[in-house]
Amino acid sequence: MPLKWQLFRLLCFLQIACGMFYTLSSMIWFFNQGSFSALLFLLIWIMIMSLATLGVNLINRNYPAAPVEGKLKTVFNRLYLVNILAVALLFARLFSEWKQISFWAEATHISWYQLPFSLLYSFFLAIFALLAQFLILYGLYVLRLELYRNFQSKKFEFEESST
Repeated sequence: MPLKWQLFRLLCFLQIACGMFYTLSSMIWFFNQGSFSALLFLLIWIMIMSLATLGVNLINRNYPAAPVEGKLKTVFNRLYLVNILAVALLFARLFSEWKQISFWAEATHISWYQLPFSLLYSFFLAIFALLAQFLILYGLYVLRLELYRNFQSKKFEFEESST
């Protein structure tokens, strides 16, 4: 397996770990406040983790030449669309974290990058989650194209060798 797909699989595992952190925090938020927005965030993070899990499964099961077909194709398409919409949530999370950091920096009269890491880790985690989501969406698009091309070339090689 090429290095790019090994790195993609690692990125998917990291996104799953990040998603678990946010899922747990959303569950705590939901059980403490019972708000609809907490439930929405919980569902979105579950969908983000599901897409990353699907990416790992596609590499493990379908690579190098098994196309995405049948029920798996339907699941892939739906998760992909939901996760494109989830990018808006990730941007909102990033801006929310930035607003909070700006508040702390203004309140303490220091620059944001001089704040303690305990205040900044959530901001960096939000940046990672957004960038990882973009890379996973792009990687799944490229993976699906590659699986289809490999399947087609394998199919044509078989047809040519049998004649």
